[in-house]
Amino acid sequence: MSATDNRREGFRLNDNMKLHVKLADEEHLEEILPDFDAFRMRYCLKSHLRNQTEVWLPKLLKIRSRDPEVAEYLEHLETQIAQLASRLSNDHDIESDDADTETLVNLSASGLQFHSDEEFDVGQKLELGMLLSTIGIQLVAIAEVIRVERYDQPKSKKGTKDFLVSTQYSQIHPDDTEAIIRHMAKLQQIQLQKARNT
Repeated sequence: MSATDNRREGFRLNDNMKLHVKLADEEHLEEILPDFDAFRMRYCLKSHLRNQTEVWLPKLLKIRSRDPEVAEYLEHLETQIAQLASRLSNDHDIESDDADTETLVNLSASGLQFHSDEEFDVGQKLELGMLLSTIGIQLVAIAEVIRVERYDQPKSKKGTKDFLVSTQYSQIHPDDTEAIIRHMAKLQQIQLQKARNT
């Protein structure tokens, strides 16, 4: 692994994001891990297509400058595919799901730290659904709990104990890793701009 890869994976940033956390028991893992890509497509097909559109945009722009008719046809196909994906998809739509409220997280390309009312054990596997708001991408990853800290900072008037859960991704698609890095870069730009304006 190069020094650049280490820097990219080690960079961490705080974010308020919609986060869906589900304990992944052995039965669930046996069902999804043999073909994680298929599980990922069921979970976030529309976001995958949006991500691919952004990745391939520079090539489409070159085609548009050389042959506008071909570019127009490709854009038409892209629209049709997006509409078909929307009808076929059974995405868990984090963006519109009020149950998945925003959570303060510490995000990196290699793991996620988040606050939870639920206590998890070190070594447990979690299914993490995330909405990267700056780029409009929804993704899913399997992560292993590597540390749990308990502290007495009440989240409600009842004085609920809170847990700080640190995880490391054990299963994530390379495109989603790149999407996290793009999101953090855009988020950092937004934060720096806000700091300059205050």
